Amino acid sequence: MALTDLAIKKQKKDWLGDGNSLYSRLSASGTRSFVHRHKRGSIHLGNYDSDLSLAKARDLNTQVKLVIRSGHGVALVKAALSQTKDPLEFLKIINGGRTAEQVADALTFREAHEQWHQWMIDHGQWADGKHVKQNMTEVKRIFYPFIGDKPVNRITTDDIVEALSVQVPDLETPNKKVLFWLGRHETASRNLGRCKSILAYCKANNIIEHNPADFDPKFILPEPRNQKIKHHPRVDYERSADFWRDFTSSRVLDEQGNIAAMITMLTAVRVGDVVSMKWKDVDEKKGVWAFTVGKTSRHFRTPLPPLVIDLLNLMKEKRLNSPLVFSKPTNEAGHLTTQSVTNNIKKVDGYTASAHGWRSTLKTWATSVGYRHEVTEMQLSHEKDALEAAYNDADYLDERRVMMQHWQEVLTGEASYDERARV
Repeated sequence: MALTDLAIKKQKKDWLGDGNSLYSRLSASGTRSFVHRHKRGSIHLGNYDSDLSLAKARDLNTQVKLVIRSGHGVALVKAALSQTKDPLEFLKIINGGRTAEQVADALTFREAHEQWHQWMIDHGQWADGKHVKQNMTEVKRIFYPFIGDKPVNRITTDDIVEALSVQVPDLETPNKKVLFWLGRHETASRNLGRCKSILAYCKANNIIEHNPADFDPKFILPEPRNQKIKHHPRVDYERSADFWRDFTSSRVLDEQGNIAAMITMLTAVRVGDVVSMKWKDVDEKKGVWAFTVGKTSRHFRTPLPPLVIDLLNLMKEKRLNSPLVFSKPTNEAGHLTTQSVTNNIKKVDGYTASAHGWRSTLKTWATSVGYRHEVTEMQLSHEKDALEAAYNDADYLDERRVMMQHWQEVLTGEASYDERARV
């Protein structure tokens, strides 16, 4: 939990953490001070109130952490802190008396990207190894040829637009060239967002004054026209029971990938969340799985119909010494991949299906038989405000439990797909 002035003033424990390696320390004499803790020890930043406000301590702590990570010795850091408690003056001393502009001149986009990437990892911003890797490799591939070695305070909006405007083969007409922004629009847009975040990190740390990636692309880049929305292949709900029968009759059902696929179909939870499921998040007695959604910090819980509990019991028999239900130590993320689950679902002959498509199948079925829109949307974790109010009555858990039990019976053929909603 982040520190507050009130918490510091009422502090009774020796140490209170704020995050990002910053702590408030209470001495035997009652003095409160800010301390940066690192792998090899700690660094006294200054006393609370007389030297530093909480806000200023956070700024100074961030600079200290960056300076240590960049390779400067602790002795130099302590010497600089003995001369000033001002974050900008501290940086000036560390960098041999250079001005803030000179410091910015020395930091390239490549270095800023690496610092930002590490900060995102340290603060748990990505759910798995796939996102960690993508946020490094895609930015490298798209932006480094244009601004990788350019000082961040020299980067312009034109530089960024140039990187997004390279010519690439048209996927629909291979012999034709098209702008990257148009031909790979989803990838280009996603990485513009990453570039904006990297430079926002620089701005927040007083390295640059303006973020050149903070612009509305519709005013600068050509507007993508006739962009085809690619829907995930899905099974019509009228054929869902047939698919389930064919799936369960054509494979060994206690294998990891097949169990993960069945849980995906039974709960309509995103496949990425299914494969990263943790044992500690599952309450078998209450039939509830509570977890953090994807790459976000949003909490969500889903009811688990009886068949899911049975499938988890099968996994328990195979349980490795791992906190993950679908542990796969040989994979980079440490668990089963989403692609392996999708591949299992695609292998059923006679259907065009995907793991993600089952979310659409559930929604179409639930709407057609009369379940309330907000209940269905909550099960699909679409309602942001409601998600943030999870663990209370606002998440419609009881209604969703009835709906998902009904859905299990539709899949297994125990109930007709056109039976009306039960709540």
